[in-house]
Amino acid sequence: MRVVVREDPRGALPLMEQVLRAAGALATEYPLVFREGAQGQAVVAEEDGEILSGCALLTRRLVVGEERLDVGMIGSVATAASQRGRGLASSVLERAEAELTARGCLFALLWADSPEFYTARGYQEVGA
Repeated sequence: MRVVVREDPRGALPLMEQVLRAAGALATEYPLVFREGAQGQAVVAEEDGEILSGCALLTRRLVVGEERLDVGMIGSVATAASQRGRGLASSVLERAEAELTARGCLFALLWADSPEFYTARGYQEVGA
């Protein structure tokens, strides 16, 4: 099993929609990640060419007065039901955090359906 950043996140979209949106349409919620030519990536755990877990990843510049801060966004960590309990979501999240750190991001924002997964890892809820 390997965990990698994919420049084209659309390969992870079927798994993410299957796990998170039974009716699909996750791509329309995140056009900055999944639209053709968008700036987002995906972090995926894959084995034998199959994506077992993944999340969306996006870097944005936040402008506050004269300051410009690079921030990261991690979204929709999803793991195939048959693969849960192997630590794949944690591995994907750790790789996403490392990637954002390498890009100089000062912090990460999450969008998530299950905040308890993230609060156990030190994240704090700031909105809903």
